[in-house]
Amino acid sequence: SVMSKQVLRELTESTGCSHMSLDWDAKCVHINGPPDDVVTAVAEVKRIHDAWASKRKVVPLPGEWMVPQIIGKAGAKIKALRKGHGGVKVEIDDNLMAVVIEAKDGAAAAASAAEVQSLVDAAVAARPEQ
Repeated sequence: SVMSKQVLRELTESTGCSHMSLDWDAKCVHINGPPDDVVTAVAEVKRIHDAWASKRKVVPLPGEWMVPQIIGKAGAKIKALRKGHGGVKVEIDDNLMAVVIEAKDGAAAAASAAEVQSLVDAAVAARPEQ
C-alpha cells in the first residue's frame, strides 16, 4: 500500500501532527493535530496519493470471458505486456473484473492500459452477439 504505517509515522513527525492513522474500511487517513499542521499533512498525503495514482491504471473487463484473452496461451500476452513496457505489474483483479496496471511512471502505465484496452476492444468487436 502507498500509505504504509511507516509512511504515516514519517508524515506525523515531519508535519508536526499528533496522530495519523489509516482506516481501511472507510478508505481514508485520519489526521489529528494543530489546524495548520493538519492542512500541511493533508496536502502531503494528497501529493503522495496522486503520485502513486498516476502510475496505476485500471482497465475494466466486459466479463470473465475476457480473462483468457488478456492472459493468452501459456500466459504469453500478459508476459508480453509486463515486459513490453519496462516491467510493469499487470494483474487481473477478479473482484473488480479489471486489469490493474502499476508502472514506474505514468507514461508506462498509460501505454500499458492503452494496449490492454485495445485487446478488450478487439475481443468485444470480434465476439458474436450474445
